[in-house]
Amino acid sequence: MAKRLRAGDVIPEFRFDTPYHPQNSFYELLEGDRPVFLVFLQNFGHPLTRNYVMEYIKTAAALHSARLVCVVRTRPAVIAKAIPEGAMPYQLICDTEGVLYRF
Repeated sequence: MAKRLRAGDVIPEFRFDTPYHPQNSFYELLEGDRPVFLVFLQNFGHPLTRNYVMEYIKTAAALHSARLVCVVRTRPAVIAKAIPEGAMPYQLICDTEGVLYRF
């Protein structure tokens, strides 16, 4: 099990898949001048997770001072079938192995 992070710790670099693009850099995701909010959701097959993902799609444009990133424990292909590429105005990390969840 990964070491739990505490305030001031730095998360190790790792790669993640989105529904449409494999092997993205977590540190590259964090680049930029706006803070990133990570929202952790369970499996995309769960109705509450799907509801939140769809609501975030509708309201993401109202988020001006930060960037939203949703983390779901689902294989990329499952989400790619349900939501067409370009429909999400935010990043979605497919954390199938639970890397971020363990931190």
